[in-house]
Amino acid sequence: MREAIQICRGFSDEQWTGLRARLDQNDESAWNCAVEVFERRIRERFLACIEALMDADSQFKKFLRLPAFGGEFDDDRIATQFVRGVRSGILYEAETRGWVIWRGEPPGRIVERQGDRYLPNRSEFYRALKCEFEK
Repeated sequence: MREAIQICRGFSDEQWTGLRARLDQNDESAWNCAVEVFERRIRERFLACIEALMDADSQFKKFLRLPAFGGEFDDDRIATQFVRGVRSGILYEAETRGWVIWRGEPPGRIVERQGDRYLPNRSEFYRALKCEFEK
């Protein structure tokens, strides 16, 4: 026997099959239930995921403002650009979206702005990341 598939929390494909028969008979309460199930499915499967991703960007910017990063990301523009260009770029597209990551430059800094570009120092960023992790 197969396991029921959840269309949304608490509502299975087996329940949907039973509901469909009532929809064909124009049962008003069945239509109300179907609309509720549809709305729940959209919220649970799509909208909640998008909201979680948006929240994660905000949480990640808060993380970049922890003491180990020495105030390098206190400017919201830099933090936002880092999230979009480095974190999201690597995570979603396997590239840094215009950020050039240096091994030892700029010396003693985590990130430096040059014109309209930002140059993160991967070694300094790693040190700060490790410091926060160990805390």
